Amino acid sequence: MIKICKDKKLIKSILTHPKVYPWVKDDGVISLDNIVVNNPCYLWLVNETQNGLILLERFNSTTCSAHISVLPELWGRARLFVKDVIIWGFKNTLYYKVVCFIPENNRCSLRLVQDLGFKKEGRLKKSILQDWTFYDEIIYSLFKEDVTWQAQ
Repeated sequence: MIKICKDKKLIKSILTHPKVYPWVKDDGVISLDNIVVNNPCYLWLVNETQNGLILLERFNSTTCSAHISVLPELWGRARLFVKDVIIWGFKNTLYYKVVCFIPENNRCSLRLVQDLGFKKEGRLKKSILQDWTFYDEIIYSLFKEDVTWQAQ
């Protein structure tokens, strides 16, 4: 079951988990103390076990970006959670397209979106700074009509 999360402490605890943070950090962001939950452009979603978190961030009226963070106990098993969030998002919002910007060094996330049917749209050169190294971000997208799997 997917639900909207407005609990800043829970969101921060997932994002700053020692095994998660190295994959989601951007060296230019100094603190996660000012997480915004009451903004119509941000929709934080969690699973019922609260070990998975996805931020759907509005681009425009039909497109959002998904920022996926899961705790280690969900690693290797996050597909079902991500599927459920995408299905939930397409049913409960006006979004028609979801995009992901994934650093090139995050092979697990790249494999995850590819396995879910996201298609590569492009690359942003040297667009994220992690551990003082620039990485390209690869852009993947999924359209509502391309979702062929069902929620479990």
